Amino acid sequence: MPWTPDSQLPIANRQPPISLLICAENPTPLYSALVGDARFQVQALARTPQEVTEKLALQPQALLVEGTLYPSPEELNKALAGVGCPVVVLLPAHVPKEGMERVQRLPQVVAVASGENDLPALADRLVEAVHNRQGATLQNDSFRPARAVASAGWRCVAVWNLAGGVGKSTVATALALEAAQRRLPTLLIGLGAPDSLPLHLGLRPHPNLGSWRESPRGETLQSAVQSVDALDILAGFPSPVELAAYLPDALEGGSSLPSLAQAAAHAGYAVVILDVSAQELAAPALAACNSVVLVGASTLAGVALTVESQRLVQEVLAGRHPIPPEAMHLVLNRVRPSTLTPDEALKAARQLQRRLPPLAAVIRDDPAIEESASLQRPAYFHSDPLRQAAKSLGDLLFALPATTKSPPPEQGKVYTVGPLRVRV
Repeated sequence: MPWTPDSQLPIANRQPPISLLICAENPTPLYSALVGDARFQVQALARTPQEVTEKLALQPQALLVEGTLYPSPEELNKALAGVGCPVVVLLPAHVPKEGMERVQRLPQVVAVASGENDLPALADRLVEAVHNRQGATLQNDSFRPARAVASAGWRCVAVWNLAGGVGKSTVATALALEAAQRRLPTLLIGLGAPDSLPLHLGLRPHPNLGSWRESPRGETLQSAVQSVDALDILAGFPSPVELAAYLPDALEGGSSLPSLAQAAAHAGYAVVILDVSAQELAAPALAACNSVVLVGASTLAGVALTVESQRLVQEVLAGRHPIPPEAMHLVLNRVRPSTLTPDEALKAARQLQRRLPPLAAVIRDDPAIEESASLQRPAYFHSDPLRQAAKSLGDLLFALPATTKSPPPEQGKVYTVGPLRVRV
């Protein structure tokens, strides 16, 4: 199939998403309710007062805090007194507002809501407060091209597996191109060393992720990006030497991968795809993302490594960078008669007493994928199985929500979040 370039993305004056820190003993339901709201980038979750203090160093633009995370209103007031961004405090119905007067008087506290909280309405108030505080335009030194921040909600997707050679880069590139074809401003970031994206897509090896490491600014990101069709690409490291130099800064700090993802969001990208080829960057990439695509081989060894990859995400990293089960997806790649069938692969996982993420796509082995790499063309435009798989993944990850407005009280769904009842 010939490579048919797409037209330019439409222009719209939309604000970049607001970086949000969610603080609760069990933040996952709040995360799940807000992750699809295009106005927010859920930057981090904090489960203890100590984690709140640590993650305030990320300089979020808004806070959603469960008041009972602190032992008393006085401790809560003390914790919020030094916060420099708008805050909404949630209280369970059985906790009276008495004693919260000092908290309510803090200028950064937008609302102290108790009982059955209307989360969309509170989100509206946070957005209004952030825009009012910053003069209706978010102040950030990142470049912001005149692009629409898509209403599908901000997505940072890590395409990963502990197994090597399973086609992570192929799937990551195809998924990124699928997002771009849907008119979503998309940035594909290579996390290899040496990174295969420049070679396979006909790009220059420089500039690359090392440019961001040396000068983590919006202008640097703008100058380091290269384009294929409607897709922007930031190449990874040309060798393990540059990767080794970056590792101490990859997880935290201004040049970290979480900071890079945030800068991309402020730059107007609605979708960021991380092609996690270097295993040394897996933990920082998972810390930066809010969705994971596991690309696995349909073999016994491939299933075992995919099972272990899921365990690392949901158990080992769960306390620091939780990814909800519904945000994890499985792709079985290079399926052919000599490999396990998808049903056999899922059965093998059950024999290991583990459940794999939901199977999102199956890609049968296609010689056109390898041929396109030799031609330095994206396999997405040459392989029907790959393109169909990318479309299936895109339907899961980039589907438009029905609305972001507050539902009438009688129509909203009520979730129990620890001691809280939240209507969404």
